Amino acid sequence: MGDHVAAHAQRKLLYQFHFDPDSGFKSAVALPGGQIFVGGGILAYLDSEDQLAAVLGREIEHVALNHCRDRLIQVLSDQHLSADDADKLDIELFMPGYGYDNEFAADREGVKLAM
Repeated sequence: MGDHVAAHAQRKLLYQFHFDPDSGFKSAVALPGGQIFVGGGILAYLDSEDQLAAVLGREIEHVALNHCRDRLIQVLSDQHLSADDADKLDIELFMPGYGYDNEFAADREGVKLAM
């Protein structure tokens, strides 16, 4: 499903999709470069492949709209790290939302992508 949705993305990257079976992970998260993680908890809420496509489309759009990149730059700056120190980053820093406008943009474009 991820590859099918990503094939239509405006930003052509090698998107890679990962599943975390933890039922407590009730979300999906995208990282710079196209790494997309989907938690087992969010899948429990989905009733169809169309809904999964919308979730994946939204995360792909966070990458395409540079929300992930901008967050990475901010976190590196806040922690006084260079790109070479990226392995020291905690994934939890990428879990909070991107603010109303960015979330709305990812929702809007992600639904278009899923369609």
